[in-house]
Amino acid sequence: DNFDEPSPDNMVVQIFETICDSDDGTITRSDLSAAFNLFDETSLDPGFAERCMQDLLPNELVSLDFRTFANFFSKFLISLFLSKLEPFVSNQGLFVSLGGRDLSLVIHAEKVKERRLEATNTTLTSDLAKANRELGAAKREMELLRSRLTQLTEEKLAGKLQEMSGDKPPTQSGPTSGRNSASRLF
Repeated sequence: DNFDEPSPDNMVVQIFETICDSDDGTITRSDLSAAFNLFDETSLDPGFAERCMQDLLPNELVSLDFRTFANFFSKFLISLFLSKLEPFVSNQGLFVSLGGRDLSLVIHAEKVKERRLEATNTTLTSDLAKANRELGAAKREMELLRSRLTQLTEEKLAGKLQEMSGDKPPTQSGPTSGRNSASRLF
């Protein structure tokens, strides 16, 4: 509550005045979001600003006066500091007592996500193998159908050629009948 009476030399006052462009002395969530874009975090994590506002500001709050902004800004800086410190923490209990988040929950959630991804990957691999087997069977079936179609087309073509030449189709009466028919085609 050191922010009841803002003094012009206070850095928080200067930041507030830089962001605030309204006549009523408040800043909106969109003004605050635009200001967040000046932080490096937003280029690495586009949802950074929105998450900070959701975590640190009540949802029903549309605009922030100086006091609300100052309280938010101090929480934001602490949160940012702790998030930067988090990867280097060896004493989790102390870190949590200082206001950091409990990484054991985060680690557990990441492990659950990883297991889900592995299960999904296993399922997709199995589905892909099955699809490849079915594709192989379909290709073999298609080759058999193509071969049969070629055979039927050749037989029909031979029959048409015999009709056109006036000959009767070959009969299976003797060993020479097939040879004579073939010689007449050419």
